[in-house]
Amino acid sequence: MLSPTTDYAAYLVFKLAAITDGLNYANSIIRFVNYECAFETEKQANTVKLATLPNMRGDGWMEVELGYFNTKEGSDGPVEARLLKLKSLDYKGGLIIEGIEFRPKGTTSAVVVADLEF
Repeated sequence: MLSPTTDYAAYLVFKLAAITDGLNYANSIIRFVNYECAFETEKQANTVKLATLPNMRGDGWMEVELGYFNTKEGSDGPVEARLLKLKSLDYKGGLIIEGIEFRPKGTTSAVVVADLEF
């Protein structure tokens, strides 16, 4: 159950295999299934940079924001989060998906983020 009148973000939680192909960019869509048409939301898709902008989590997984939405008054019901390939038909490989997290925008994962040194 989502809290009413709250800004939420959806995060893809994933790892990349040692060898990846075609995973630089993808499109993401977040929508209320009962209120928003899939065709219309595809025209407003966000571009996600999987290989270059993920955040490392303390549990060994990475995350990237797929998009955000607001639970306006009366807009409850199922929320759909999708990751779509771009129009290119190139081979895609090496993406290992843990799941998708929904949490209030601006909050961090319940998993403590590790301090990384490069």
